[in-house]
Formats: sequence, C-alpha cells, structure tokens
Amino acid sequence: MKKNSVNKNSARKNSAKEGSAKNNSAKEGSAKKNSAKEGSAKKNSAKKNSAKNTAKKAAAAKYGDLFIRPCGRDDLEAILELQDAVFSGLPDASVLRRNPPELFALALEEPNLTVGVFSGDVLAAVGMLVDPKPPETDLRANLQKFTVEKALDMKLIMVRGDYRGRGLQRAIMWILEKVAFTRGCRQLCTSVSPNNAYSLRNVTGLGYLLDHQETLYGGLLRNVYVKEIDVAEFGLRAALSAGKLEGTPYLAEATDLSDFIPGDLSLSFSGDVAEFISKTTGESVFGLLIKEQAPFVLLPDKDNNWAAAELAPAMGGDLVLKNVWLNTTANSITENISTI
Repeated sequence: MKKNSVNKNSARKNSAKEGSAKNNSAKEGSAKKNSAKEGSAKKNSAKKNSAKNTAKKAAAAKYGDLFIRPCGRDDLEAILELQDAVFSGLPDASVLRRNPPELFALALEEPNLTVGVFSGDVLAAVGMLVDPKPPETDLRANLQKFTVEKALDMKLIMVRGDYRGRGLQRAIMWILEKVAFTRGCRQLCTSVSPNNAYSLRNVTGLGYLLDHQETLYGGLLRNVYVKEIDVAEFGLRAALSAGKLEGTPYLAEATDLSDFIPGDLSLSFSGDVAEFISKTTGESVFGLLIKEQAPFVLLPDKDNNWAAAELAPAMGGDLVLKNVWLNTTANSITENISTI
C-alpha cells in the first residue's frame, strides 16, 4: 500500500512538473509571439521609414532643390536672362522663337500663366499658357484637322542647359495642362520646329497630334499640334467626392515622390501630395490632394486608412503645411488607389 501511495504521490509531482513545464513553455511561446510581433512591427516601421527616405532621395536625385511656382512681373528680367542663356547654347537658333520683352510681359498677365522652375534664385526653366490676343500669334486660327471649342496655347518652354535631361519640359507641360483643365479648357495647341527633336519627342509623347505645318513668327517653319485634354490622364476621375472617399482605405504609402516636384499650392491638382508637419510630434504626414469639388486632403489614421479632411482645418490645426509635391507624369501615385 505504501508503495502505491508513494507511486501516486510521485505521479502527482511529475504531473505538476509537467503542468508547470507546459505553462512555462506556453509563456515562452507567448513571449516569442509577442517578440515576433514587436519584431514585425519594427520591421514594418523600418520599411515605412525606409520607403519615405528612399522616396525623398529619389525625388532629390531627380529634382534636387527645384521649386515650381507662378511667375510675376518681378520675374521678367530673369526670364529674359534665361532666354539669352538658352539661345547662346543652341547650334540652330531657328528651333526656338526669340520673344521680345513685351510679349513675355503679356504672358505674365491674367488670364495667361507663366510658371518657372527655380533652383534657389536661379530660374532653371519656364513655360507659358496663353490665351492669345493680338499681336500674339493664335495657333487656333489655321487648324485643318481639329475643331476647337475652348483652347489655349502652350508657348515657349525653355530649360537652362545645366538643368536639361531632368524631364523639366515634360513636367512643365504636364502641370500647365492640369491648370488649363481647371480653367475649363479641353484642348491645347502648341508649335514645334520640325528640327527640334527633343521637343518633338516630348510633345508627341504627351499625346499631342500633328494638325498641320506652316510658317510662323516671321518666317520660322513650325509643326502645329493639338491635344484633347482628358482628366482621366491625371490619375483621378472628376466624379470623386468627399462622400465617396471618406473612410475608404487607399494607399499603403503616399511617399513615393520620385515623379513629383515641390511646387506652389496654386498649381496643385487632384493626385498631388501635401506634406504636413505635426506640431505635436514634429513628424511628416503625407496627404493626397483632392480638388474636384473643394480643396481637401486624404490623411491616414493610425491603421493607415485614408479619410477626407478639409484642407484649411488640416493646415490650421495640428498639421502645418510644409510642401506640396506636384505630379509630373501619367505614372501617378493615384494608380494605387482602390477602385470606388
């Protein structure tokens, strides 16, 4: 009987030890899981930070310290100096048209728009959107294939030699197209020398179609192109509204800025990115601008769901606007938006 009792006690002790071992094992397993979750969270955080850093580096590598904004009368001398610099580097001056100061002055007045890409105080590139009036040449006058309702002319786009090869001509044209669309324009006209291979490539690459060839600007041969502007190209449909956007999960990250250039809010369009600084944390918060109805911005919550917020309150609350990043290509960040 004693042996049986001893065996039972021993069995109980062993069972207790096994239970304790299982508990310890469970705790260790739980600790490992928690550690794995923490590790995963750290990795995800590191990936996000890495994505932000990579995106900023990519943007910096492409556009450096460039900034695009509307030009005013105070920029006239800089525009004339840029024109002189560009013409001095041309092997064939006939590929561009040299404009007198008075025509540049007209392009600086409403309803026309001249935008400049600046590197500090240096004007690196310039482009013009013009509703032509005499004495300016109206490219709409002799169109042969297209019938235009409300069209504007894309005028002289110049890029300083040191800044060529960075896509600035296409970036300026793309941004001016979006401005034209917001003004109710659905067609654009532009002229290019048949000997200007670089501009021909950019113009046709952006979807401009050849209408005809004629002699313009006092004897210069030019191809005249027309483009039908379609909002779908800009990455967002005009039908988007705050009601459809609110609470919808959108982007995993909104920091791929390699095809975006810092610019003025007045030139922004839906699909551009606003970078805010939190006054509380000092961290950057990236939002997606939506401007079809009224300016507002999609901002992420802690779970990375995106919801609409009015732009003005966002700028006046904890978030202070730091940069606006303007999309310069059809390969927009908005391609990653979920279907509505």
